[in-house]
Amino acid sequence: MTTTDPLEYAEKFTRLLSVNPELDDSPGEDSFANLLSEHLESLGATVTSQEVTLGRSNIFGELSGGRSGTLVFEAHLDTVPLPGADMPSGISNGRLWGRGSCDTKASAAAMLSAMEIIARNRDDFPTIIFAGIVDEEFEMKGAIAASALLQQSDGIIIGEPTNLAVTRAHNGCIRFRVTVSGKTAHSSRASLGDNAITNAGYLIVHLEENLTSEVARRRHWLTGEGCLSITQIEGGVAPNVVPDECVLSFDRRLVPGESATGVLDEVDQHLHIFQDKSGIHVERSEPWLELPAMETPADHPLVRLLLEEKGGCGDSDAVAQGVPYCTDANIFSGLAQIPSVVVGPGSIDQAHAPLEWVLTDEIYGAVDLYVGAAQRFAMGSKR
Repeated sequence: MTTTDPLEYAEKFTRLLSVNPELDDSPGEDSFANLLSEHLESLGATVTSQEVTLGRSNIFGELSGGRSGTLVFEAHLDTVPLPGADMPSGISNGRLWGRGSCDTKASAAAMLSAMEIIARNRDDFPTIIFAGIVDEEFEMKGAIAASALLQQSDGIIIGEPTNLAVTRAHNGCIRFRVTVSGKTAHSSRASLGDNAITNAGYLIVHLEENLTSEVARRRHWLTGEGCLSITQIEGGVAPNVVPDECVLSFDRRLVPGESATGVLDEVDQHLHIFQDKSGIHVERSEPWLELPAMETPADHPLVRLLLEEKGGCGDSDAVAQGVPYCTDANIFSGLAQIPSVVVGPGSIDQAHAPLEWVLTDEIYGAVDLYVGAAQRFAMGSKR
């Protein structure tokens, strides 16, 4: 079996569109899942699929190993939509360009190349499962569905753009809406009404002065500060009608140690204070997204072996980091309690950007890191 250059995989994957259909009028991830399935089957992996929603399926490729334990390589299959302008695609000047190049098809390519190397020497490795997961960019339904199937694994390496830094903690996220009430009237007799958009402005000021700054003072030494953001506002039915309803959408980032219950109780407390003082009726919805923060202990074997491999590759000063954004680790680690570490080629600064790219050297480095981590995992547990 010849070894495929990971850049060949990476360029092929990036040219294949797999935009999340919840974000755009797109056919979704299945064409990418089918291509990965073909490659995994050619390596001798046992390939299965798991339908998550109609026409959208997770795929799993399992290589049974000669050593004990099961290690998962995970990469999500979906991307955010393309920008309005043309985006360059392909390899030039030491970079892979294109939508999804760093978030996170370069990781998928490196993991597939690692699987190819492992397939030639199965007896020296644990069982490796490649998990291609849908819907990371929206509600993480794919990770939720996959958690039950991967529950018995010993750990998951999640491919996301970290510039190959070993990431053992990141923030969580809760998203909810608050409806602010008013009273409708003709805009020529505005005094007969009660403008819900204006009332929403009063609520925004109240929260900025009493809650937003308090949330920002909650810091985790690896993942940074918590934050509360108002990300959307919807209100009004016509230019000449005083609106009786305005809906605010909120994004609340949780640092490790914060609970969803505690966060929502705090929000409700401030909404009640505002309502009592102003007489304006407000009502919070149930969260439509609820992702706990993740934090894998520094002394967990998965963290240690990745750092040891980084040291073996010449990065003797490597330490595990934390990041403020979310990944499928919110589900696998935060909810399902499966040990998880996030590491992959590319920078989060390029993810979702109008010009997305990843350094090709980091793709090669990721292959070495994934294979080396699997070898170290095998040495720690033999049949």
